[in-house]
Amino acid sequence: MKGVLRTVVVVGLGLACSEEGGRGRPESAIAPVGAAGAGGAPGASSAGSGGTAGSAGAGGAPATPAPMLNLGEPLELIAGTGDVPYAIGPNPYGIRGGGFLARSALGNTITVREEPGQICISGSLEEVPNGNYGQYWGVEIGFNLNQGAAGATPAPSEGLPAAPAVPLADAGSDAGDAGGSSAPAEVARPWLPGEVIGFSFVIEGPTINLIRFKGLPAGYDSALESSVFCKTIEATSGSQQSALFSEMTQYCWSSQDVPIPAAAGLANISWQLPADVAPAGVRPFDWCLKELRPILAR
Repeated sequence: MKGVLRTVVVVGLGLACSEEGGRGRPESAIAPVGAAGAGGAPGASSAGSGGTAGSAGAGGAPATPAPMLNLGEPLELIAGTGDVPYAIGPNPYGIRGGGFLARSALGNTITVREEPGQICISGSLEEVPNGNYGQYWGVEIGFNLNQGAAGATPAPSEGLPAAPAVPLADAGSDAGDAGGSSAPAEVARPWLPGEVIGFSFVIEGPTINLIRFKGLPAGYDSALESSVFCKTIEATSGSQQSALFSEMTQYCWSSQDVPIPAAAGLANISWQLPADVAPAGVRPFDWCLKELRPILAR
């Protein structure tokens, strides 16, 4: 697949209210697969960088090493369909689902490149004019976690029962037309984490800005900002980043400390690049996501 480019122009994917009013978030641009939208205030919050490297203490004190993570096997990326042409391949953690792209109606360009074993994106984000986060919030790529044909038996994580199937959410008027397809309809089910307590990944590239790693809890409305649970990431190219579910909170750009209710199941995970306010100017990005692994409790 290497060398094929998928360039996406600015497309309106949803409407939103003001930042103060808990604005809505657009749905994925891919049909028939449902996906999380994106939202949140600009990227001015304090960041948790994740990974295994410790940070230096105050006054020049030695760095405190972060605890070692118990990492599972890397999740294989296989060919998929849509604007993000990847899906997660077979694995023992009950994770399966296609990739998706969500983006604000205005103020962004993005190219998704087809590279073996990684997802590479590049483009730019315009600054948010006059507090209009609803139409300029940024871009987001991600994966559904338990997606399959209607009637298929879901594959739960080890030691947990299968979750019931639920219809996919409406992806919106700009999500494309799946009509006339002979493929069986797909449904999204909650994925039950079981022994998985978070995810590890590597971001590598020449231009990396603030990123939010997000999870959409099962049963939450992706169109509501109150459904945003995330961890802010400031990645160093090529270094391992981590996000434990215990570190992911509602409105992670604020001082909220409401943890993500992961035990009841997650619909998807994603990486959001949030736009920022003036005088940020046009902010480019160019990086690849690879080595996605579950973090295990044992």
